[in-house]
Amino acid sequence: MRLRALAAEGKLGYPIVAVNEADTKHMFDNRYGTGQSTTDGIIRATNILLAGKNLVVCGYGWCGKGVASRARGLGAQVIVTEVEPLRALEAVMDASGSCRSSKPPAWATSSSPSPATST
Repeated sequence: MRLRALAAEGKLGYPIVAVNEADTKHMFDNRYGTGQSTTDGIIRATNILLAGKNLVVCGYGWCGKGVASRARGLGAQVIVTEVEPLRALEAVMDASGSCRSSKPPAWATSSSPSPATST
């Protein structure tokens, strides 16, 4: 906000890029960074492998996509829960979905800011 105000007033001496507002920042920090750190944290804290385990990801925003992608890469069976229809469709097309299993998920993780995802 302050940066835009200074630009509108012509008080900036050189071009400034607001990195935190860039789409690439959201993609790389949230999708890849959060996905990696979340799965790494689960593995380090529990000393278990995710391969063959069921993992529920609540929400398929930038962070949920990263967690699901990393968990799939580690061999987990990823189940995504999402209330927004287009994101739910995207999760299905990204090879996440429901699995019929008699065993409960090993982990459920939420990157959503909505308290409704954990109720």
